Amino acid sequence: MEIFDYLVTGSLLMIVSAIFYLPVYFILRRKMIPILKQLSWALLGGVIGCMAYEIIVRLFFTKHEFESKAFEMK
Repeated sequence: MEIFDYLVTGSLLMIVSAIFYLPVYFILRRKMIPILKQLSWALLGGVIGCMAYEIIVRLFFTKHEFESKAFEMK
């Protein structure tokens, strides 16, 4: 169930960031300057990479904290 929660949270974060990022992306793509086109791809990759990193960190590294706290409470 916890994995499902993280996937839903990650999907919602991607949708929200897409809503805010896509106008910037299309403005940069419309310009005829090559560096702005490359920058738009780099920013898009950065947004997706940050979200994937956050989901992976939460899935694999926060679970151990909860287990150790539950063990200490016993």
